[in-house]
Amino acid sequence: MSPTIRQTDVAEEIVKIAKNESDLKTAKEVLVKCRYGKGLQKQPNRVFQSKGVKEALAIKGFSEQDADRTVGHILLKGKREENKLKAADIIYKRIGSYAPEKKQSLNLNIELPAEAEDLIGEYEAKLRKRLKLPENDAI
Repeated sequence: MSPTIRQTDVAEEIVKIAKNESDLKTAKEVLVKCRYGKGLQKQPNRVFQSKGVKEALAIKGFSEQDADRTVGHILLKGKREENKLKAADIIYKRIGSYAPEKKQSLNLNIELPAEAEDLIGEYEAKLRKRLKLPENDAI
């Protein structure tokens, strides 16, 4: 199935944006210009990730393989360090080489003195009263 007219229009706008020939700045603006309804304007990835838009971009010479080659070229032959670092970042994201973020959960059991327990009870009672909660409801 070939891309629809609107999918082709979206691909054309993406190409214009890539060439700095468009004033559009957001995905929503692209979809508004290409006459998509409000529902899809709120979910632009449904359009941008569609087979039709990808196919229309491929027809215009934009594909994942071409993008990968361009990023690789910048990484290997680019002159500006900043651009090379951005290219490396893109490659790491693309191939999923970033290490997962480390997260830890700790459970602590602390014994409190009786005075602290009394203070906690007082504050819980005040909080229940302020929130108008029954005494047996957990806070």
